[in-house]
Amino acid sequence: MLYNTGHRFTNIIEPPSQEDIYNCKYYFGGSYQQVKNSGAPKFLMDLLDQFPFDGRNNFLQIRPQDFRKSLPYNVDGMHWHTDYGVRLLDENGNQKKMYAKDHNEFHVMTISWGAGCLTDFIKTPMELPDNLQHTDTKEKWEIWNNALLDKLKEPFDSVKSPMNQMSEYTSRDLHRNDGTIHSNGFRLLIIATDCDRVEGSPRVWPSIREIDNGASIPNNVR
Repeated sequence: MLYNTGHRFTNIIEPPSQEDIYNCKYYFGGSYQQVKNSGAPKFLMDLLDQFPFDGRNNFLQIRPQDFRKSLPYNVDGMHWHTDYGVRLLDENGNQKKMYAKDHNEFHVMTISWGAGCLTDFIKTPMELPDNLQHTDTKEKWEIWNNALLDKLKEPFDSVKSPMNQMSEYTSRDLHRNDGTIHSNGFRLLIIATDCDRVEGSPRVWPSIREIDNGASIPNNVR
């Protein structure tokens, strides 16, 4: 299966202020409508209204991140990976994971504003096994991961996603957080995914301001 052929840069969206990011709560797993119904601030809904949703169900990660001193608690994905699964809540409030049924089921949109890290995308097409056929056991996943690690030993090109510009991609596009703090301050990262089979299961956690004022950093947030 050929990977790294679906990524493209699309919409440029003007950034929110650092103060808006500082006061923004962390929304995980809810749909656009659920985030709106939760009382999300106007600036956030104005940003989301510029996303090219395709009309299917959707689910969102809205992560305000604090890069004033170091990598924050809610940064992950610093290894090469694809977005082929989503964490949701079951009827008892326990976390569960659902995988894409095929590589075109997820339409993923990501964009960030402000300080901190950037996202790298691999530009070089790579022939790899179908990772969706390697999700049900640890042993199968290791087979796929070892194939990826071998492929990464070969030369390849990558590109960084600029701040304020959206990346759209599928579950065949390898990417990572570059793990480098390019500037200090606050970052707002939004990852939105269109997928008919998913019903949002919203979680809302404290803003950076609320954490500065004593709110607990949430567990199991990535």
